Amino acid sequence: MKTINVLFIHGIGGDKTHAHETMLKNLRAKLPKNLEITPFAVNYLSYSNYNQEENFQRMLGAENGKYMKRLKFVRKLFLSSFGDALGIYADRGIYNQVMENIDYGVRRLVKLNPKAPTIVISQSLGCQMFSCYMWDKQRNESINPKINMWFSTGNNMRGFFHSRNYLQVVPFDRPTPNFKWINFFSWSDLLLGYHMTGINKAYDRLLTQDVHVKGIPFLSHSRYDDSNKVIKTIVSELEKI
Repeated sequence: MKTINVLFIHGIGGDKTHAHETMLKNLRAKLPKNLEITPFAVNYLSYSNYNQEENFQRMLGAENGKYMKRLKFVRKLFLSSFGDALGIYADRGIYNQVMENIDYGVRRLVKLNPKAPTIVISQSLGCQMFSCYMWDKQRNESINPKINMWFSTGNNMRGFFHSRNYLQVVPFDRPTPNFKWINFFSWSDLLLGYHMTGINKAYDRLLTQDVHVKGIPFLSHSRYDDSNKVIKTIVSELEKI
């Protein structure tokens, strides 16, 4: 029996304690009998769930709050989603905590199964957070986490450097000789999920493949975990690792 360490890193918006469970269930259903997954899900925004709910209720209860009750769900989703990204970069202490949470997940998996390959599956904002984690480890600590493969879904990293000169956008280094990065995107994920080819030559060298996913519901940013194409592609790569 071959074991593979899988680190799940969730995306933006609200409580993500169970965000990885559908993907994990679907992967296990397709895995051959000689493969098993040891999972660890990083809940890197657990600090913000309470604050966001309290602030949202205060907004609704304030003078003129009654006008915010129309389309309340949409407003809450928007505020919590963008509040996540803005909060992380506005407060260095929060950013450092996110990086520590990801690092804990990597170290825990390696300690449990030191000889097993380690892969990362990230969604949405989790893609940028993983990229930052790798960059910080390699550049600031001269540590190279032994990540063998990275699958990114609903990737909105482009938004974080869209205003910069493309020549100044530098990815992290390939962490292992046979490292693969497969990025899943969909035209249906209209605003938050993008292909990663064409940023610049450095990113093109790091990226193994962009995979366009058809069939997810229109504007459904978090439904990659239900896509048969996504699951089959990941399982096929795990069989080769």
